[in-house]
Amino acid sequence: MADRNVSNKRVLVIGDDLDVRQRIADELDRQGLDAAKIAHGEEARRWIASTEVSLVILDIPRDDEGALALVRAWREQRPTMPLIVLTNQGDNGATEDVTNSLRMGANDFVRKPIDPQRLIASVRNALVQGALRAELMSLRRAVLTTEDGLVDDSVDTTKSGSLKPDDIVPFREEERRILLRALHATKWCVQDAARRLQIGRATLYRKIDKHNLRDFAPIK
Repeated sequence: MADRNVSNKRVLVIGDDLDVRQRIADELDRQGLDAAKIAHGEEARRWIASTEVSLVILDIPRDDEGALALVRAWREQRPTMPLIVLTNQGDNGATEDVTNSLRMGANDFVRKPIDPQRLIASVRNALVQGALRAELMSLRRAVLTTEDGLVDDSVDTTKSGSLKPDDIVPFREEERRILLRALHATKWCVQDAARRLQIGRATLYRKIDKHNLRDFAPIK
C-alpha cells in the first residue's frame, strides 16, 4: 500500500542491470512513487543536471570510477538531493566504493539481492533527510538576502565542495541560529520575518517556542 509521506515523489534509478532497475522501479511504483530508470553515463549526468527528482538510487558496479564520479557530480550540483547506493553482498571491492560514496555524501546503501522492506525504509528516511536539507538551505537563503545585508561569509553554501566536516552542525542548532538572525534583522516583526523565511506566521511562532527564543526578544 502506498505511503502518503512518499507518494508522488520522483525517484531516479541509475544502473546498467535492466532487471535490477525494473524490480526497484516496480517496488517504488507500489509505494506510489514516480520511478524513472536510466543507465550510467552521459544520460545520467544530464538527468542530474537538469531534471527535478526527489531521490537518486545508484547501482555502483565494482571498481567503476564513472559511478563514483557521478556521485561527486551529484553532490556538487544537487547538494540537498538524497542518494542511496546499491552494492553486492560480500563484495569487498563494492564495499569500498560504497564507503567512498558515503564519504562523499550519500545518505545510505542497500545490499543486493535487495530486500524490498529494507529498500523502502531507506527510501523513506532519505526523502525525509532531503526535505530537511532543502528546508535548511531555503532558510539560509532567506536570511542571507535580507535587506539588512546579513551575509555569512564563513561558509559558502552554494558550493558543497567548500564544506568541511567541522562546518556541519546539527539541523536544530542551525535552524535556531537562522531564526534568530531573521528575527533580529526584522526587529522581531514576526510577520516580516516569516515572509522573508518563506514560512507562515503560525509556523514561525511554533518554531520560536520550539527553540525557546522569546527570551531573546527586545523588552518593550
